[in-house]
Amino acid sequence: MNVYKNTDTPFNCTAAQADTLDRLSAMRKGSIGSVRGYKPTTDWVQVPTVDLQIITRIETKNLYARKKLALEGIDYADVAEDIAKHPKLAALPAGEALTLFNTAKDAALASIEKTATGDRDDAHRQGHDRCYARVVDGVKVNFVTEKGKDGLKYPVLTNGLPTAESIMVSYLELNRTYRVQGERKVVNSGPKVLMDKVIESKMNSRSVGFKTLSLKEGNFESITIDKQTITPADLIPVSLNMSRSKLVSLLEASGFDADKFLHLLG
Repeated sequence: MNVYKNTDTPFNCTAAQADTLDRLSAMRKGSIGSVRGYKPTTDWVQVPTVDLQIITRIETKNLYARKKLALEGIDYADVAEDIAKHPKLAALPAGEALTLFNTAKDAALASIEKTATGDRDDAHRQGHDRCYARVVDGVKVNFVTEKGKDGLKYPVLTNGLPTAESIMVSYLELNRTYRVQGERKVVNSGPKVLMDKVIESKMNSRSVGFKTLSLKEGNFESITIDKQTITPADLIPVSLNMSRSKLVSLLEASGFDADKFLHLLG
């Protein structure tokens, strides 16, 4: 393990992860790139496989300014058609639906303002600060965590430092092609959550939707940005401290010929 120090929060990581973080950090802001064979896992029953065209290394200050302008311009009439598509929202009395919309919009504006001004005093942001470390704009890591007695997640410390679990790249999506469609989890959300999603969708359609890739062995084939290509092999430590069988499984899951790769390693 290495200690990665090119960040405000030093952490443990493999040499391969450290090299990948340095390469991502050196890429130009606003770089256009592509991702092949990405498999998102959050909120999916059947995981899809997608190819993406993206813009990354985004200046988040400018992004949130655009989102705020887009959100301020949304009124109830703009979302009425979307509300009608959700039975739980459509069933609300008109006055109650309007109140819910205004409350949700005000909360979303307040959240954007807190992010823009660096206010981190709420539980959600404090949890994020515990479990993630920003490296540069558009690149961060999430840590290996465990639940504490209070039910919250905390980093697992080794020699007093957290350890990187995966590298995360934020991006704006230009295009998406499904190789495998996948199937989303059906969530029985209440009116508040549904209204939040309606407003967020409308806001993203008027500005930009900010998303995040979580790069780990086995969940992508390659990401190419600013003429540099990163593959799962770049995240696998070349020291064979892991068992040979585990390394073979990781390589094969990532689409590599394990015998040829191991032959190159000697």
